[in-house]
Amino acid sequence: MPDQIYGVTWNGAEKVSYTYDPLGRLTNRKIGSFNNAYTYEDVGTDKTTTLVKSVSTPAGTYSYTYDNIGNILSITDGTYTSSYEYDSLNQLVRANDERAGKTYTYS
Repeated sequence: MPDQIYGVTWNGAEKVSYTYDPLGRLTNRKIGSFNNAYTYEDVGTDKTTTLVKSVSTPAGTYSYTYDNIGNILSITDGTYTSSYEYDSLNQLVRANDERAGKTYTYS
């Protein structure tokens, strides 16, 4: 696809490479021997954006859930979950970080 970066080279050696799906969304980023794989949420034909469903890294896989307008509701790493709450204006009002054992409130 045009207008997309497929790799970055320093001093004659490729350091970062990118792979895209037929819709032009990033599906894999490789930095040295580390791969990050991305999958996307099916948001239907009425939306022009895509939402990351999961990211696989050497440290593990992170899964994301969203509400019906695209606000992140949770991020899970397989062990811990961070959850988020929004007000009627879709502004973040509460974040719960299970790993740290902390809850943050915003007003």
